[in-house]
Amino acid sequence: MKIRKPGLWILSAVVLLSACDFSYNYPSEHYEPLEEIAEEPFGFQIPAEGHSLLKLSGVSSVVNITGVRAADSVKIQGKKEVRSRIALEAHRHLSDIRVEALSSPDGIFFNNVQPSSTYELAYTVYSDITLPDNFAVEIDTKEHSNITVGSVNNGVSIKMPRGDVELNNVHGNILVAINGSSSFKGNAVLLQDGIIDIRIGAEHTRGDITLTIPKETSAELILESSSGIVVSNLAVKDQVRQPSSYRGKLGDGRGKIILKSVNGRIRLQGNE
Repeated sequence: MKIRKPGLWILSAVVLLSACDFSYNYPSEHYEPLEEIAEEPFGFQIPAEGHSLLKLSGVSSVVNITGVRAADSVKIQGKKEVRSRIALEAHRHLSDIRVEALSSPDGIFFNNVQPSSTYELAYTVYSDITLPDNFAVEIDTKEHSNITVGSVNNGVSIKMPRGDVELNNVHGNILVAINGSSSFKGNAVLLQDGIIDIRIGAEHTRGDITLTIPKETSAELILESSSGIVVSNLAVKDQVRQPSSYRGKLGDGRGKIILKSVNGRIRLQGNE
């Protein structure tokens, strides 16, 4: 454990922490910034044999997951961080954050429990995870989070109240549900008869979606944005365009792609 002034901490992952916004809207007249930081690293390694699923429950803040070909374990590294105006208070409240990883017949679980941040204390957990690329990933967060998943070949499911999601080279079914202000950016490959279902935003919040898929993808398309713009550069058959929706078919329509935003721009684009 150590206490330090704020500085730059770098994960060995592709998450750009400088792009992550975990600021709090405190009253400007009387609010004093939380300048004292206490932090504590953590790490787990669990054999992957006999498993094909990683489930993350209650995780928050910054999460990066990367699939690795022929990996034989799930490795989780990161740190807990508490900010306060008083150094000893920040250090004392590190124990408010609990992280645990365990193996069960249903999969490998990584759990994170922490209080909500307040004017006096700000809690953040940074997690950097590597796992076999044939694993599926399920994530259920309770707080604002920035999540990046890359090189996973067995699908991804994410549920969270608000935050940003980025998927890089993900294969399989993709299910993303974000209730509040958010953004989604993904590069994915839809398997035959598979589904990509991304629904983000709520009334009075903005949620942009950008999805890149191979141009030869076969899928039924349902794209909807209640008060945004829907665009695509793909060759879509049987198009039905309305001011806030766009429906049609790619190829023979074997799979399904659903992109819905309450208030945001939707862009579906093809790569080679």
